[in-house]
Amino acid sequence: MKKVLSFFVLLVSVLSAFSQTLTQTFTGRDGNNDYCQLERVLIINLSKDWQETIYWPDTVMTMHVGTGIEDYAKEGAFALSQNNPNPFSGSTEASLNVAENGEVNVEISDVNGRLIAKAMNALQAGLHKYRVQIADAGIYFMTARQNAQSSTIKMVNNGHGNVNLVEYVGMGNTKQTPVQTKGSSNNAFSIGDQMEYVGYALINGEEVESQHVQLAANGSENITLQFAEVPAQLPTVNTRPVTLMTQTSVIAGGEVLADGGAPVTARGVCWSTTQNPTIANSHTTDSAGLGEYTSTMTGLTNDVTYYARAYATNIAGTAYGNEIEFTKINEGVSSKTVADVVFLPDGIDCGNGCAYQSYVVFTDFQPTATIQSANDILFARIKLEHSSIGDLYINLTCPNGQSAKILNKYGYGTPSTGCASSIPLPWGWAPTAAMNSSTADFGVAGPSDNSADKCDELTNPMGTTWNYCWSSNTTQGYQYAYGSGFVYEYGNIHNNRVDSTNVGDMTQVYRPDGSFESLIGCPMNGAWGIEVIDGWGGDNGWITEWELAFDPSQLIFQNIDGQPCSSADTVTDVDDNKHNTVRNGDKCKVKKNLKVDKR
Repeated sequence: MKKVLSFFVLLVSVLSAFSQTLTQTFTGRDGNNDYCQLERVLIINLSKDWQETIYWPDTVMTMHVGTGIEDYAKEGAFALSQNNPNPFSGSTEASLNVAENGEVNVEISDVNGRLIAKAMNALQAGLHKYRVQIADAGIYFMTARQNAQSSTIKMVNNGHGNVNLVEYVGMGNTKQTPVQTKGSSNNAFSIGDQMEYVGYALINGEEVESQHVQLAANGSENITLQFAEVPAQLPTVNTRPVTLMTQTSVIAGGEVLADGGAPVTARGVCWSTTQNPTIANSHTTDSAGLGEYTSTMTGLTNDVTYYARAYATNIAGTAYGNEIEFTKINEGVSSKTVADVVFLPDGIDCGNGCAYQSYVVFTDFQPTATIQSANDILFARIKLEHSSIGDLYINLTCPNGQSAKILNKYGYGTPSTGCASSIPLPWGWAPTAAMNSSTADFGVAGPSDNSADKCDELTNPMGTTWNYCWSSNTTQGYQYAYGSGFVYEYGNIHNNRVDSTNVGDMTQVYRPDGSFESLIGCPMNGAWGIEVIDGWGGDNGWITEWELAFDPSQLIFQNIDGQPCSSADTVTDVDDNKHNTVRNGDKCKVKKNLKVDKR
C-alpha cells in the first residue's frame, strides 16, 4: 500500500456578523484504487477566473469573502506562526503572538487527534518561542489556546527526534509581529463560487494529472482526485562486460537502471551462440530489484563465440540490455604438466647432478594471489617407476623459494657418499619389514639392473611407470608410530600398484611427508619446481612426467597478444633467474625456455 498523504485546504469566509470555515480535504488514488501521494493541487475559481497551486508541504489556503485576502493577520492577534523549518527532521521551533496576559496551553497532536505532547505557561502579552521535538515521522498539528482564542498550524516531520516534547523557550522580540498565513491568496472569493480541482502525482516514475473535479464551494468537502491507470513500463537494464573467465565459467552481469514503475521480479544474463538471446535460451537468475549484479555463465564450450544480454522482468514483461560478444577460450590454466623422460641413476652422480629438476610457470592467476591454505594445492602428481620408494627424496618448491617435502627418504643410516649427501637432513622415518626395497615399490621395476654401469640407460631399461599423487586434502597412507611422516606399506603400493591418474574423488591420492602448509604465502604465479633424488645404490628408476594442480578460484581472464602477461610480466625460478612472459593467442608463456642448473 502506498503512503497516504492528503492536502488540506482551509477556505475561510469572513461574513459581516460571523466567520465560516470551509475545509477541503484532497486524497489521491491511482488506477488500482490505492492511495498515492499528491505532489500538488491546482485550485481554479471558475466564477472569478483565477487559479492558485498549493504544493506539498504548504497545504493550507486561506480565502476571505470580498475583493481579496490579507497577507497578514492583524497586529495583536493571538496566532501561531508557521514553524521553522518545515518540514523538519526531529526538531523545529515556532512563535506565538499573545494578545493579553494569561495562561496559555500548547498541544501537539497527530492526524488521528492523539495528544502526544503539551505545555502550560503563564505568559505576558508579546511574542514567545516554543521548541518542538517529535519522535516519529508524520503530519502533526500544534494548537495554542488562551481563553476563547485558539490558533493551529500543521507541521511535517521527516526525521526522528529523541522524544515527543513541546517546551517553552522564552520571549522573542517584545514587538508583536504580524503573522503570515501560509498559502495566502490575494484573489477574491465568495461562498458558492464554482471551483475546479486538479491533482498531480508521481506514478510509475512520471508526473500524472488526475481527473478534474468541479463543484460549488458551499461547505467542507472530502474530495478524491482519481488518476487513470498507468500501465507499468518495461525495466531499463544495461549489460556489463565479461570480467572473469575460468576453465569452467564466464562471469559478466548487468545493472537494472529503472524498474518501469513495477517491482523487478527476476534479473540475470541470457546467452546463446546466435545473436539476440532471450530467456528462452540459457540464462541465469540473479535475485531481483534495482542495481548492479553479477552472473556466472556455465556449460560453455571452448573456442565458441557466444552472445549475451542482461535481462530484467517485471509485470510488463522482460527487457534486455545491450548485447556483448565473447569467445570462451581455455585461458585459465589451474594445472600444468611437464612430459620429460628422465633416468634416475642408482644413488650416484652420472655427470648431471644428483637431482632431477623441472619447472612449470603459472601466469593465469590474480596478480596478488598467494597460497592461503595447504588445500589450495589440489595435488602434485609424478609418473615414475622405482623398485624401492625408501630411496627417494621428492621436494616441491614455489617461486619465492619456500618448499614442501613430498617424500623424505627412509632412515637407512646416514651415509655421506654418493647422492645421499645431497638430501637435506633429517631424513624421514625408519624402515620396517613391510617397507623394504623388495616390497614397497613405485610402478613395476625394469627387467634388469646393470650394477656394473649404473649410469648406462640402455642396460638399465625402464619398467612400467605409474601415476602417484600427493595432496594435503587426504589422510591416506599410514602414519609411522616413531616418526612424523606417512609410509606406504606392501598392500597399497607394491602389490596393488595403485594408479592415481584419476584424482577427482581423491581416493587414490596420498598425503605428503611434509604438509603443503609450508607453502602458505607462496605466490601462485611464477616458476614452481620439482626435485627428485635417488639417495641409495642398488636399483634405478625413471620419471616420465609430473603435474601440479591448484585451486582455480583465483584465475583471471586476459587476452593481449604480443604483450607481457598482466598477471606476471616476469617470473623468477629458484636460481633467481628472471624470465619475461608474453601473451600468445590464448596462452601466456615465457619468451625463452627455462634453463635451471641447481645442484
